[in-house]
Amino acid sequence: MVTNEGASRIDRVSVRSGRVRRAIPLKTNPHDLAISPGGNRAWVTLDGTDDIAIVNLLRKRVRRYLSTGKSPHDVLFAPGGRRVWVTDWRGSVHAFSRKGELLTSINRGVALHHLVFTRDGRQAWVTDGGGDQVLIISTRSLRVVAAKSIKGSPHHVALTPNGRRVVVADHDRGNCGRVRCCHSSASEDDTGRPSTPRGLGRTVIRSKVLADQRIVAVASERE
Repeated sequence: MVTNEGASRIDRVSVRSGRVRRAIPLKTNPHDLAISPGGNRAWVTLDGTDDIAIVNLLRKRVRRYLSTGKSPHDVLFAPGGRRVWVTDWRGSVHAFSRKGELLTSINRGVALHHLVFTRDGRQAWVTDGGGDQVLIISTRSLRVVAAKSIKGSPHHVALTPNGRRVVVADHDRGNCGRVRCCHSSASEDDTGRPSTPRGLGRTVIRSKVLADQRIVAVASERE
């Protein structure tokens, strides 16, 4: 599934052919989406609104629009699918039940962007581009257990397949993009140290670690 911002819809795209198989219209431009572990539902954040579209992927239509009263950006189902985490442009991360009930809000950032869960599901790593940091949150206590300072503007975040490292794309305030790798075994006493950043000479907006764990695929904007 792909968010099609310009056309105000999400598209089901064939992996083999690259063609759009079906389009599901939305009331405005989508930004990020998350698909439930069962694959039957998607949550989609919408640009310029406080709404999240909850889409029934089996019936291929919007089930309802959830008004959050927040500024939703990224969205991701927690391991197990019972909770949905949503980052907020205003510096918070919110945990919802899968039915759309707000469970809690964690207010520790400036402008939160993307998040990823560790393989054991015990932690969420959340980038804070406005605060030049990555927040590490316990999914049990729903509290920030560490905040890792990063020079630049951390944006997208990905976990390596073996779960040992986290890769952070550095948007760098529209200048030079860098990818930083950090140990993902952070606890209250050990957050790991970032490795040497790799300069790419671009504005990095997305990163993905491939299966061999030696290559990081990066999406970037023009300089």
